[in-house]
Amino acid sequence: MRALVITANAWFFRDRELLGGLACEAGIVTMCEWGDMALSVCTMGYGPQRADLYERSADQVARILRGTHPRDISTEHPTRS
Repeated sequence: MRALVITANAWFFRDRELLGGLACEAGIVTMCEWGDMALSVCTMGYGPQRADLYERSADQVARILRGTHPRDISTEHPTRS
């Protein structure tokens, strides 16, 4: 069995439809690092969905701008699968 892992790279994300289509035509199973890509072209995704990641990042920046010291912001772990 052949498989292809597509990493979290801006170029790969940009070309996800092409990569997924070519892999499908070749009968290759794909695993993607961005969860979003599993929703569109990859057989499976094992990373975060970018929108969720950006939302959490924006929330932390807003907390810092409101005066919270970065050391007082807990490290977060994924809560959804």
